[in-house]
Amino acid sequence: MIDTSLFESSAEGVDELRQTYELTLKNRWRVSFPLVAQAHFLQRQQFRASAAARELAAEVYPALLQAFVQRHGAVVKETYASSLVAAVALTVDETIHLVYNLDAAVDPVAVELIFKCDALYREVQRLTWGKYQATSAHLLYSIEAQLIALIDEQKKQGAKHIDARQLAMLRREYKRAFVDWEVKAANTGNFQYLLGMLAGVLGVMVAIPLIGLGLQLTPLQGSSLVPAFVGSSIAGGAGAVVSVLMRMSRPGVRLDYRSGLAAMFLQGMFRPLVGSLFGLAVFVLLAGGLLPISLPDSSKQVYFFSGVAFLAGFSERFAKGLVDRAGSSVSDESPEVPSAPATKKSEKQ
Repeated sequence: MIDTSLFESSAEGVDELRQTYELTLKNRWRVSFPLVAQAHFLQRQQFRASAAARELAAEVYPALLQAFVQRHGAVVKETYASSLVAAVALTVDETIHLVYNLDAAVDPVAVELIFKCDALYREVQRLTWGKYQATSAHLLYSIEAQLIALIDEQKKQGAKHIDARQLAMLRREYKRAFVDWEVKAANTGNFQYLLGMLAGVLGVMVAIPLIGLGLQLTPLQGSSLVPAFVGSSIAGGAGAVVSVLMRMSRPGVRLDYRSGLAAMFLQGMFRPLVGSLFGLAVFVLLAGGLLPISLPDSSKQVYFFSGVAFLAGFSERFAKGLVDRAGSSVSDESPEVPSAPATKKSEKQ
């Protein structure tokens, strides 16, 4: 937002404005588009700014613009209103810079639409990147630039409302941009999830063999349980990965991409790890005899444990069923604790 009182600055206000500009230019990374737009608007004769304020703005505007370009890149497109404080710019880094002070006289439909565009662009920045983000930025800039031009024309003509047909056209453009963003955000989220899952798979493939080598230094050296341990861990993670890939291949199935790109990456990374832990849990339950299932001979135990672990990683319901079954087995076989004999109170003291 821009402080419009600065357009009617007194001598003291101009001195304060000069100090603000000087402090900002000392640290050029603090130069923002609202400050550039403020200096731009102060140069306009349409606003009731003092001559000193206009001269100051004309003096510092080139330096402010240069500092802004150094931070964000060259301005590719820009639209400034001439009858009110509103502007939008698109820089070479595919970033939209929007500033506006809209009063009650502006058509509320246009105000609502420009708010929606601004909110959608923030979601575009948060949930997409690369080419997807650039395409959405250009589309939203076009809508916001047209809205500012229509609002500017409304103020010049003193009309109460903007042409409904033009607003309806821009609403359709916004809806198209929103639908396009949803598809792009979902695709980006899926890609982030797959990247995270790949990182999780690599983690499992590196950590589990190292743990297996460590077990060879324990009394379990040479035991057939060590290869079964390694196979169960890897098979559980593989089952989880296959399960996710099958779900994502189904039409209409979408991940919760609104949680953010970092969250999607972490969810994908932990999925193979959780599957691997399920595989290990089933291995321990079977090897410990907590499940009433007869084990094959030692030559086939690796395949048996790996197969059951794969099913546990593939289906959480299957793994939960085995855990519940083991819990029931433990509770049924645990010895009952004898209750203390009841004491009788003597009837006579």
